[in-house]
Amino acid sequence: YDFCSKPLPEHEEALLQSVMMRLTDIVAKRGTPVKPFFDDAAADDHSAKLFGHVTIPQFRQCLSTKLQLETSEEEIRVIVRKFSHEDKPELVNYIAWSNTVDPPRF
Repeated sequence: YDFCSKPLPEHEEALLQSVMMRLTDIVAKRGTPVKPFFDDAAADDHSAKLFGHVTIPQFRQCLSTKLQLETSEEEIRVIVRKFSHEDKPELVNYIAWSNTVDPPRF
């Protein structure tokens, strides 16, 4: 659950790398951990209740409203494809996404 190794087609992987670099830079400059915002969404009564996962609408809301990270529909789509649960594609692994965009500091 900590990281994602799901392969994407080359053109989607290139877009993903570009958006992840941009978001990582923004998150690093702000210095605010991103995972706690998703933890709050996952604890919601309407959440999917699968450890480390939130629904796609919850993921979008955390990005746009709580974290104020601007992303296009295409960028969201490729992030979701990369970090979605293999058996439940309507769920996004926010732990893997958070560890990628905001690596743990030990």
